[in-house]
Amino acid sequence: MYFHYNAPQRNNQLYYDNIRKKTRRYYLDFIAKTHVGGGFIKTILIEVKCKKETIEPKKTSRMSDKTYREAMKTWLTNNAKWAAAKKFAKAKNYEFVIINETHLS
Repeated sequence: MYFHYNAPQRNNQLYYDNIRKKTRRYYLDFIAKTHVGGGFIKTILIEVKCKKETIEPKKTSRMSDKTYREAMKTWLTNNAKWAAAKKFAKAKNYEFVIINETHLS
C-alpha cells in the first residue's frame, strides 16, 4: 500500500454548503492505493478529522449557544463534504473512509 498526499489540484469535489448557501470545493486529505487479488488496485479516499467533528454535537448545559451553533455548523458542513466524497467514490468504485485520532493510536 502506498499513500499520496492529495495535492490541491487533484480529486477536488464540488459540494453545496447549506450554511454559506453556495457551491464550494472539497479537497480530500489522502489517497491510498493497494494491490488486491488478481492484479487489481484498490483506491481509498481518506479524510482525517478529529473525533468530535465526526459526530453530531449534543447541546449540554455547560455549552454556550454560540459554541453549540459553531459545532453544528462544522458538523453540517462536514456532512455535505462527505456526501460528495461518497458519491464520487461510488461512481469511481473507490472506498471513502474517515479516520480520527482513535484510529491513529
